[in-house]
Amino acid sequence: MQPIKKLLGPKNLLLLAVTFTILITIAFLLPGRSVPPTRFPIDKVVHIAMNAGLAILWLLVVFKRKQNRLPITCVFTILVACVLYGIVIEVIQEHFIPLRHGDVWDLLANSAGIALGAILFYRVRNYFGNQI
Repeated sequence: MQPIKKLLGPKNLLLLAVTFTILITIAFLLPGRSVPPTRFPIDKVVHIAMNAGLAILWLLVVFKRKQNRLPITCVFTILVACVLYGIVIEVIQEHFIPLRHGDVWDLLANSAGIALGAILFYRVRNYFGNQI
């Protein structure tokens, strides 16, 4: 259990959240040729998963920094920042990335992922209490 507690320390979580944010930014900003086309909307599943992870990590960072407390104003700020991040990514895709375009459905998938991430964070936190 000690390695997990060490991983969940505030400094490690911040590094993990920043690294994850950078990696998904790179993934979202790859040129269109790099993204293989599929029949199933796997793209939307990826948007949901990545944004859920983004929300969970940043909620966890603030939760740990606030000594296992998470004021509603912090939650609101994090979730709004995540939504704004998704909007910025879509605008950049539309205007600056070759063979990519901004998509309202991607924005909805991003928002669904952020909401899912918040729900999962609270479910896990309520289950484990202050042990996380």
